[in-house]
Amino acid sequence: MNMFIDLKGKTAFITGGASGLGLGIAKACAREGMNVAIADFRQSAIDEAVPWFEKHGFPVMGVNLDVTDREGYVKAADAVEAKFGKIHVLVNNAGIGNAEPKLTTGEFDWKTIDLCIDVNYRGILNGIGTILPRITKHGEGGYVVSTASMSGIFPVKGFPMYDSLKMGVITLMEELAMELEGTNVGSAAFCPGPYSTNLGTRSQEVIKKHLG
Repeated sequence: MNMFIDLKGKTAFITGGASGLGLGIAKACAREGMNVAIADFRQSAIDEAVPWFEKHGFPVMGVNLDVTDREGYVKAADAVEAKFGKIHVLVNNAGIGNAEPKLTTGEFDWKTIDLCIDVNYRGILNGIGTILPRITKHGEGGYVVSTASMSGIFPVKGFPMYDSLKMGVITLMEELAMELEGTNVGSAAFCPGPYSTNLGTRSQEVIKKHLG
């Protein structure tokens, strides 16, 4: 696999990029000389994040995006390409929690569960389906990274939805890697362990937006 090593001047598209792990990834990409597109559904969070990049002279663009919106995803990708030319790295980082059913009693909040599936799994498929063809088309090499979790490998009691979806993400990225074998585009799942971010608060904001 002939993967590019020099990230300078390349473009990273990062979902859930305005806070938490996504913002940390965005800053790391910027320090490597990349153009950074911060995609998030919270415009207020984008407005708070972007000035840090501008202050340090890093090329940045904020994009309002709900990863469950396929048409919105296409428009967001078009806007980023219009500004930076090409996208080279897709980081599927957006995700939510707080949709954990009691499996033994059948106490299922179906609307919240469906939303969790839409964000944590279909949202990643939306990213791959929208942006990967653009990466392969320009031929300069690239990478698709999706944030999963160590709990997708070692399930944690009490989190059946989150853990099983993250396991699905890991498998999806392994399948993608096999499809991309022999190309100059790679695929990986990022599996962080326990960490402290605003995931809980952000999840409630997503649920409120979609379900009231």
